[in-house]
Amino acid sequence: LRTCCRVLQSCRVSRFQHAATMIQFDEHGFRRRVEEAVVTLQKLLHSTRRPTFAEDVPNHSYQDKYLLAEFLTNCGLAAQCTCLEALGVGTQQLATLVEWSASETVTLRLAGRQRCTFLREEEREVESKAKVVKESTIFGKSEQKVVTRVNEWFWKIDVEWELVAYAGTMGGPRQLRLQGRSGSAQLKTTTSATPEPAGQVEFIPTEVPITWLLQQVKLPGGLVGAAHVLSFKIDRDAEGCRTPRRNPQVEAALHAARELCAWSKRVCQFMNQRIFSKAERCAKVQAHTGRGFLALIASTHQPSELFVPVLPLFEARPAEEEADAAGGDGDGGDGDGTLVSVTAAAAEAASTPVLRIGDINAMLAEQRRALEAKWATLADACPPADDGSLLSPVELKLSIAVKHLDDCCSQLSQGVDYIEAMLKKQLLDAVGRLVTPADFQRYMDFHGQRLFKPEYAPKPFCFAVRRPDHYPEGTLTIEHLSPDRSRGAIHTSGAIHTICRRVAEPVAPMSFALDAATRVSFTGERFVHAYLAHQFGDPPSPPPSPPPPNWRSPPAPCTSSGASVLMLGARARQFSSFMLLLGRMGPAGTFEQKHALILQNKDAVDIPLMLEALPSATEFRDAISSLSPEQQRFAKAYRAMQLEGSVFGILVIQLKPQLEALLKLPHDALTKEIALTQQLLDLFIQYQIPSDLLTYAGPAAASPEEKLEAVRGHVAAIYKMVEAAKEGELHAARQQAMMEQPFHEYAESFGDTSAGCFLSGEARFAAMSADSDETPLRRNARSLQRRCSASAGLLSACSAPPPRHSAVQMPVAACAAGGMEGSSNILMGGGFGGGGGFGGFPGLDGGPGLLGAGTGVGFGLQGSSPWVPSAQSGLQRKTKVKQRGRENIQPGLAWSSRQGDQRTALAEGTRFSRIRLKLKGVAPTLAPSRSRDRKKKARADDDDGGRGEKADIKRLRRQISQKSTQDEEEEMAQAGMDQYRVAPGRPASLELNKFEVGSWVEHREDASTWRLAIVRSQQQAGGQLQYTIQLEPVEQNRHKQTGVPHADLRMACSHPECKKHALHLAALPLFCDRCCKALMSTPQQRVYFQEKEAVESGQSLRLCSTCVGSLRAELKSKGQAGLDAEVQKFTRDLPQGADRQSLVLETLEETALPQRAENSDAPILSTDIDTRWAQCAGCFKWWHWVCAMYVETQYKNGRPFYCRGCAPKHERLSDELQSLLENNDATKLTQIPMGEFIEEQVRSDLEEAKIDCTPITIRIVSSLLMNSYTPERLVEHQQALGESYPREFPYKSKALLAFQKRDGLDVCLFALYVQEYGSDCPEPNKNRVYISYLDSVRYFESEPMGHRSTVYHSILVAYLQWTRMLGFKYVHIWVEPPKSGDEYIFFARSDQQRKPMKREKLREWYKGMLDKAKAKNVVEHYGTMHDMFNGLKSLAEIPLFHGDQWEITVPSLLGLDDEEYVSAPKSNKLVRMDSKDVVQKAQQEMQHLKRHFLVAVLRDPDLSPMKDNDPVISTDLTDSRQTFLGQCQMCHWQFNTLRHAQYSTRMILNHIHNKPSYCVEDCQRGRVEDGSFMVGCDVCDNWYHGDCVGISKDEANTMDSYLCARCRALDESGGLDEGGGGS
Repeated sequence: LRTCCRVLQSCRVSRFQHAATMIQFDEHGFRRRVEEAVVTLQKLLHSTRRPTFAEDVPNHSYQDKYLLAEFLTNCGLAAQCTCLEALGVGTQQLATLVEWSASETVTLRLAGRQRCTFLREEEREVESKAKVVKESTIFGKSEQKVVTRVNEWFWKIDVEWELVAYAGTMGGPRQLRLQGRSGSAQLKTTTSATPEPAGQVEFIPTEVPITWLLQQVKLPGGLVGAAHVLSFKIDRDAEGCRTPRRNPQVEAALHAARELCAWSKRVCQFMNQRIFSKAERCAKVQAHTGRGFLALIASTHQPSELFVPVLPLFEARPAEEEADAAGGDGDGGDGDGTLVSVTAAAAEAASTPVLRIGDINAMLAEQRRALEAKWATLADACPPADDGSLLSPVELKLSIAVKHLDDCCSQLSQGVDYIEAMLKKQLLDAVGRLVTPADFQRYMDFHGQRLFKPEYAPKPFCFAVRRPDHYPEGTLTIEHLSPDRSRGAIHTSGAIHTICRRVAEPVAPMSFALDAATRVSFTGERFVHAYLAHQFGDPPSPPPSPPPPNWRSPPAPCTSSGASVLMLGARARQFSSFMLLLGRMGPAGTFEQKHALILQNKDAVDIPLMLEALPSATEFRDAISSLSPEQQRFAKAYRAMQLEGSVFGILVIQLKPQLEALLKLPHDALTKEIALTQQLLDLFIQYQIPSDLLTYAGPAAASPEEKLEAVRGHVAAIYKMVEAAKEGELHAARQQAMMEQPFHEYAESFGDTSAGCFLSGEARFAAMSADSDETPLRRNARSLQRRCSASAGLLSACSAPPPRHSAVQMPVAACAAGGMEGSSNILMGGGFGGGGGFGGFPGLDGGPGLLGAGTGVGFGLQGSSPWVPSAQSGLQRKTKVKQRGRENIQPGLAWSSRQGDQRTALAEGTRFSRIRLKLKGVAPTLAPSRSRDRKKKARADDDDGGRGEKADIKRLRRQISQKSTQDEEEEMAQAGMDQYRVAPGRPASLELNKFEVGSWVEHREDASTWRLAIVRSQQQAGGQLQYTIQLEPVEQNRHKQTGVPHADLRMACSHPECKKHALHLAALPLFCDRCCKALMSTPQQRVYFQEKEAVESGQSLRLCSTCVGSLRAELKSKGQAGLDAEVQKFTRDLPQGADRQSLVLETLEETALPQRAENSDAPILSTDIDTRWAQCAGCFKWWHWVCAMYVETQYKNGRPFYCRGCAPKHERLSDELQSLLENNDATKLTQIPMGEFIEEQVRSDLEEAKIDCTPITIRIVSSLLMNSYTPERLVEHQQALGESYPREFPYKSKALLAFQKRDGLDVCLFALYVQEYGSDCPEPNKNRVYISYLDSVRYFESEPMGHRSTVYHSILVAYLQWTRMLGFKYVHIWVEPPKSGDEYIFFARSDQQRKPMKREKLREWYKGMLDKAKAKNVVEHYGTMHDMFNGLKSLAEIPLFHGDQWEITVPSLLGLDDEEYVSAPKSNKLVRMDSKDVVQKAQQEMQHLKRHFLVAVLRDPDLSPMKDNDPVISTDLTDSRQTFLGQCQMCHWQFNTLRHAQYSTRMILNHIHNKPSYCVEDCQRGRVEDGSFMVGCDVCDNWYHGDCVGISKDEANTMDSYLCARCRALDESGGLDEGGGGS
């Protein structure tokens, strides 16, 4: 068994000691480097020799792997010594360092200093290339040039560095200078500021110990002058030797190599920052250096091509060659000229496939030759080292040497990891699978059955709870729980096997304590179990078993021991019950219970067992050996107590026999009395009824039936009393509610009665029941009445309202309506008929239609913007069926007024046949896309497939209106910022919901000051609840405050990183109504202006300081008439300014803007706080929704919320809960081939770059077939010229999201929106890709840090590679960084800069990405748009992408500007697209915008282009960038902190997972809204593609209403309820 365990232990690498090394092993890159080196090695060996990879030589032994590890380590150490020789360590210096290493630590140290000195200031004149031509009637033409005077400052930079080796501490006597140099250079600046810190500056030195390496170098025989040799050996008999890779000697070598690698990188960074960067800047000043130096500097950054003599190779030799191998050193010679050589025992080398010792020396000689050739190249290309220049061959040689040292150390680490990977692969091939702890447990169970006799063999711990001759009441088991890291789940490995002994009866009674005064004695069957726990792996020290897994999230990783968790499982059958007590065996026949629970009626519990490992006898003896005698005695006494009380015990008590004895009933009397038994348990457990009230008290000789009947009567009497008490409490609660809200019934059914409802509930319901004719529209109207909410708005009549309890029989001449904050309303116009009816409902007395006859008005309201319209004689009645689609945007009957901080340009809406009285509150906050100046070339800010911002807002409102009532409440709960979720059984009123002991609270010290405190206790005093609290920090506030009332405390979040009440929300963006600029873009903007009187009504204009100054200047210069004209000009497109005629500047008042925290890049926070709270149902503590990751939609149907500490104890991992948790996981999103390809490429790139991080999840969340429509004026212009131009360009719009798990929770890191114009698209857009928008947040985590761009570049390069495989040829990129205060995709990012990003920086970022794509043969070449269209012959060659700049520029170049074209379209001169002047203007525009565009040309695919088989994916949230950003702003899904980003990502994932499904089940378009024509059902509000239900757009225009097949069948069968059909 010991041998088998050791083999299995070697089969799997320890996760704690070697996980990082195995994770970093890049087999593909390693094999490629070795194959390249083998080509060079073949030139050194005999032509008949063929060394190959070790795994390709099958006939080798396990000892050969040890020899290969020694071979690789010797080669690596010798290669490191060769690199040290390049750093200045010669033979004599090496002997000195080796001598020092015998007694002291030897360290390499690189240090330096610099000085910056001012030289002079010069002034020179620079002539402009442009000429100024002046014409005069007298002197004619004259040409002049502009001359500019430029001041330049010159500085001298002196840099000195040295590389030394010292023993002991720096500054001691043993110090050896290896090399060093000083140089200077001259810098030129255009300002007087110093380019470097003035004076002398000492650089931070970088050091590395090389003692272990030097200790491996020896002199054979101690002869002075002999060559240094290396003879590394692995002690295979050592205790810690596990494999050729995992042993103390190799670990020491790898540790030294890792330190050298880190030091090499620091030296390269030192040279780059301190010398090379300055040399590049000086090369622009000193002409004699110039491009030559820059090329040399660039060469040091390229991958090294030097030969690395660390190769894990074997050589298959015939038997006759083995004798020859034993007789000499091989073909390579003895390695003369190298600093060190390698020796080994000839007997070992002769009979093994390892390369010969002479081969090592030959490879070392080749390494030395390659280095010398490199040095010669540098010497020829660089000026001599003594000319005083800053850069010389010495610096370049040092940089290349340390980079080669890094390569040698990395190759050594990869080589020994290759041996371990080879061993692991061979073991997997032999065993057939990776051995897990569960496999090892099965292995031990199997051998246990073979080793033990049957009567002593371990048996599964699984017992039936039963009485003799009775059916089992339940089962009791102890099982293994093995975490599966690959799937993030927990699997049961079956019951544990124990050696069991049954204690024969009779047995001595045992007892346990109920309390300090009561003990219970018990007898019965007893079993003693012994369990042999196996530890898998070889951890440094065995920690205790892990805590129970968190059922609400993937389980935590296993402990280092790899041992599985033990779980106690108890199951009760139906109509059965028993009590389970858990504890330990105490002294003197006692049972010390710790926990107890009752199981009944199919209850099932799983209890993780927290096992604690006690030290073994040997460990205990070694631990106390150095303690004092008193300490030893205490330790021994405490251990004795531990051993005596460490036996875990389980006590099972069956309840029915105990009830029979308690109630004085005969034996088995309750066996078949199921109902009576349940009632008894209910009374005892829930109501705590004393047993004396139920016990039989009659004659003992009575029959069992009489005794049962007596007990049954007692139970009935008690239940009657309980029911009476319940009724009394309910009656009192109803009366209290009616007293608090006397008009609740009417307010709930119609509106706020405090404002005066002008229509009573009795009148409306009487009118609805007057006619028995049931129609779908009538049922819709009744459903609308039920959905009317008191919080939606206020309705008031201009005349006095009638009495509350009288029917209204008068028309309404005019009315005023106002919306409550955060809600929307639609007021239906109509009139009251003579019979008390309302004209807005069809079929009622006095009104024929939905928006029918009668005097009334109809308009829409949103937010808090009231509007009082004038009366009109009825409204237009809707006569068409509901339609939607890109081509179906038409003027409608309702519009929205702007609320507070919103910017909606909604001037048109879709038609609805079913109008809701309550819509969910706010439309997304979007920046306007209109531009007043065509010369600004402002980019259109919509990219949603031809529908624009307006259609996006309408679609969002349409989506809201289609939800069922439950979905509306859910979304309102998510959007509302004042939500409290109280735990079940707790008072809903926050004034009555007490704070539990241990809860965090904030204590009010004065009117504005709150301090964090913790609740220590609570007590009742004078009928009021009071608390004892302790202020934070408790170390400084030992004194506790008592008698604190509930009113002086407020809840604080229980998250350990939060602990506060106020969680501020990010401020929504504000925009100027005139210039459309963001008001919070710079810190200098601290105020804006609003009209005083119109703020409350929502009709106020919002203007920035610049525009107010401009309007004042307009008033001063042109008078009131000029001001009025300007105001009408910029307000005509605003919803609140359509009828505005003037503006009084005196009514404008300053309003403060929210400001960013000082010296912070965090987003601007508003004064509003997030008051969404959830109370844990286990500990009753309060959590912010954000901190608790609380998703409202997952806590429906009575599911309580448990915090992360209580969830493992109270919440079981059921199938339903597992389904809900999958909605929080990005990996559960639908994966398509494109996303799978990009994800795999990113993973491969990260592995190749040796970046260790949590896997990146890539998902395509939107993929729609869209059309980009050509401006109509451009099409008409071409038709007038007799030329054709495409009216539309079909394309596929795609959205990509990238996720990474942080602390087990997904974070959305990166978003990308693209447009793909395929081969079916007409020219000039054919086979082109347009990267429209991308955005990211700074939460990517990796080791090492600082690789965000690496990941994002990898995603983009992989996407370009995918498009190349699909046959696309061109990729267009718009280079425009977000302006200050602007947001592209993510709301309230953590890195919103105080200063906007420079365009040049973003351009270089894109160029870096394209360079990587070019290196991977994805991109052929790239350049600016001016470069790519240098030979432009016609404007028809310029592609027009949706939302792109050229959609505006091309019509403008042809003179088709909006205002000019509309005002006089016939008088415009027709200009051809291939006109010379127009083409020249287009080229000038491209030259002007050359930094705004990048165009890349993709290489032709290696094979024929693939077909894009990605399915159609649509989600209302992600189909459009504007919708995504607007929803995030509306619901405050912000990314300013990591917790906010995790919560926002969870909400986004749940929204995507729960996206609505449209159309019929066999839909041809994937049941998504792809922008095609759709028709809506008038009853259930479901939408259907016209093609799927056989209805064309022309047919829909002739239909008055449409019912889907399901609603039509329900209507015909009479099963259509009042609320309409299902959704």
